[in-house]
Amino acid sequence: MSQFKELKLSELVASATNPRTEFEETSLNELAESIKSHGVLQPIIARIHPDDSNKFEVVCGERRFRASKIAKMKTIPVSIRELNDDEVFEIQIIENLERKDVHPMDEAVAFKRMLDSGKYTMEDIAAKVAKNLTFVAQRLKLNDLIPELKEDLLKGEFGIGHAILLS
Repeated sequence: MSQFKELKLSELVASATNPRTEFEETSLNELAESIKSHGVLQPIIARIHPDDSNKFEVVCGERRFRASKIAKMKTIPVSIRELNDDEVFEIQIIENLERKDVHPMDEAVAFKRMLDSGKYTMEDIAAKVAKNLTFVAQRLKLNDLIPELKEDLLKGEFGIGHAILLS
């Protein structure tokens, strides 16, 4: 069940479970300029915050949420849904992995979270993200990189091919 509303940005809180960890400043500023000119074209998804019924948790659309703040908007269009923690977990991972600009390390961490939850097999993950098992296995292997190499991969010091070999 969904309900569409225009909510005040002050009523929204970013989700602590969002698998996207990087929010590139230039890209956010560009999105903010677009929002100033055209508004938010696609509503974000939120739910009533599980710990504070006076707030809403941003489930999907944190970039639009952040950019709207930068653009000094007062409100944002929201699809409010009744979602439990498991549904939020799955929606956030799938929605973020469908993006073209997701970093391979973020994919690796998300796939590991899915496996560690005990609710997904590698085959389930492959089906959910429409990728083959080799892709999923290679991404999962990135979690074995030592912390320094994970940082270097995130900074673009080397590519995914080298990262897979190093892991």
